[in-house]
Amino acid sequence: MRYGGEEFCVILNDALIKNAARIAEDIRDQLAAEAFANDVTVTVSAGVAQSPEMEPSVYAVIKDADNALYEAKRNGRNRVEIHTP
Repeated sequence: MRYGGEEFCVILNDALIKNAARIAEDIRDQLAAEAFANDVTVTVSAGVAQSPEMEPSVYAVIKDADNALYEAKRNGRNRVEIHTP
């Protein structure tokens, strides 16, 4: 689902966090390798989070993923970061 101007949210029910991070890396790699018109390059910064056992709120997961996304941007962009509590 589209979450913001240039942000998208992907929810993977029942996925282990390491598998979700691998999928995010695959998406990042595929977009980086894509040949877009006018030599446009696309990079992806992604944040990955999982539902906390004590608070299984979708809003908490999105907040954690958003924090990881901003960590990816702070660490140089075009990368995937996993939220660690």
